[in-house]
Amino acid sequence: MTTTNRRSLPVSLTILIVAAVAIAVVWLLRPDSGSVSQLEQAPLPWKITTFEDGTSEVFRLHLGEVTVAQLLQQLGEDHELAIISDDNDHSGLEIFYTSFSAGPIKGKLIARVDAAQETLETMQANAASSSYIDTGSRKFLLNASDLQRIQEWTIAGLGFVPTANLSDEVIVARFGEPARKVATADAVHYFYPEKGVHIARSDEAKELVQYVAPRDFARLELPHTDSGDSTHPE
Repeated sequence: MTTTNRRSLPVSLTILIVAAVAIAVVWLLRPDSGSVSQLEQAPLPWKITTFEDGTSEVFRLHLGEVTVAQLLQQLGEDHELAIISDDNDHSGLEIFYTSFSAGPIKGKLIARVDAAQETLETMQANAASSSYIDTGSRKFLLNASDLQRIQEWTIAGLGFVPTANLSDEVIVARFGEPARKVATADAVHYFYPEKGVHIARSDEAKELVQYVAPRDFARLELPHTDSGDSTHPE
């Protein structure tokens, strides 16, 4: 009888230890925990800080002030930087990260550099190379001189495309009730001008979350809608 008790004791202790560790992990990771967990430290997509000067911070990037050089230093060199020119010859200078983690949420990140169309056209003419991409747009890689030139230019905005789908419930729960919600033929749009955020949710494509400094919200390329397509939060 004594031998049986001695053999069962380590098993019982193991179960208790595993249970205690599991409880501790759950407690540390719960959203309302008072401790600072790794998830709470992560720059989640809905963690947006706004400032009195009309700027904002998301992913630890201060929109309205952060430069190309600062963004590259923070996010790393695993990116593609190019001018993208669409079928209407509208160009944008973009920094594209194919793999980006916003805390536990993975996706793609596009940073749009603040640059005048005339300047981009000149850079396109002097580009190191150019090619067409799947969408039919044309991609221009900058020459060494222009690449150095843009380092102190400001980031105008960010676009985040999460791998996981964002439902209406998740968007409202995380970002809050939108100031305006608009349904178009392609997507449902959520407008948060006080945060500088626009979200496009579609059943046919991945969601797109756009960020700008709130003072620059009017500069976002937003969908043209009729008043009849609009819905507003109660």
